Amino acid sequence: MRLALLLLSLLVLPFDALAERCRPAKGADLAGCDFSGAKLENADLRDARLEGAIFRGANLKWANLAGARLKGANFADSDLFHATFDQADMTG
Repeated sequence: MRLALLLLSLLVLPFDALAERCRPAKGADLAGCDFSGAKLENADLRDARLEGAIFRGANLKWANLAGARLKGANFADSDLFHATFDQADMTG
């Protein structure tokens, strides 16, 4: 039983660490994170690193992405109603 719990904890820890690293926040390093289908309405992602992040089908209504680095980010089928991209870097 102890061995099974140990093995289970080893499987869960990496996912928890990934979830913690991909928590949306102002100025956060979220490069490569997958936010597919996420509810990010009114999210403050100003100055965040979002290179290669996936927002497929995400709700980003009223989200603030001013100054964010968005090279290679995927916003397919996302709701960007009134999202702010002032001075965001979308080059590349």
